[in-house]
Amino acid sequence: LSDNDMIGLLPNDLCERSLETTLHIYADADNCPNGFDTSTGTYLSGCCDNILVDVDIYLNEFAAAILGDSDCASFVGVENTVCSFMTNKENHDIFINGYPGTSPVGVWEWLKERSILVRMYLNTIGQSWNIQDNWLGYDNHCTWAGVTCSTDGVVTELALQNNMLSGPFPNDLSDLGSLNTLDLSANYMAGIIPSDLCYRSMSNSLYIHADVANCPNSIDVECCDLVYGLTAVPSLSPSASHSIFPTASVSHSFSIFPSFHMSWNVTGNYV
Repeated sequence: LSDNDMIGLLPNDLCERSLETTLHIYADADNCPNGFDTSTGTYLSGCCDNILVDVDIYLNEFAAAILGDSDCASFVGVENTVCSFMTNKENHDIFINGYPGTSPVGVWEWLKERSILVRMYLNTIGQSWNIQDNWLGYDNHCTWAGVTCSTDGVVTELALQNNMLSGPFPNDLSDLGSLNTLDLSANYMAGIIPSDLCYRSMSNSLYIHADVANCPNSIDVECCDLVYGLTAVPSLSPSASHSIFPTASVSHSFSIFPSFHMSWNVTGNYV
């Protein structure tokens, strides 16, 4: 009964037969009472064997789990805008033809990284940046100026030096789990770099170049590898494809998600 417009959940007796017999149920997310794993963004096994993902429902699940509420009106200021942007499927090219079938990086993680970048842009007054090409556009965020991604579409580098960023220093960049280079030097942000980022820097998994006002460097702590205002002069502008610190990562100008109408198989496969 998938890909229809029916209202209500499947009856309990059908679900019991699905769980106890050879009855296989294919239905829409709106009608399936299966649970949802908010850590992975996948439907759990249960009544429906195959669930056709509704993108609007999926984005509401994302907002509830990651942002804290699927009702954007419950937020104010920047968080309201982040929520509104993230829950509108028209803002994400991966959903051009419905939920994507296969992808090098999971859709849930892709959305999480995208929301972090959206929040950073808004909190640091992105509309006043010197260079803001593609930011908050429809295309993959791997094409946004200063963002570099690996070949499988994970953010590995942010190079936004000398770009008029102001406002508070972002406090959630450590959630970009594959980030290996961060250059936010020669800007005007307030506040100290969060300790979780410093820990990654001191364990040599992240290279940080930032302003003296943001670096908590001391005799015992060397959070920033380069401190602007003391030892280094940044390049003149951020790069859309690379920073002044070369890595093996590459930047993409195309969507990494082949978008076509697919169903999510609760065993972890697409059909």
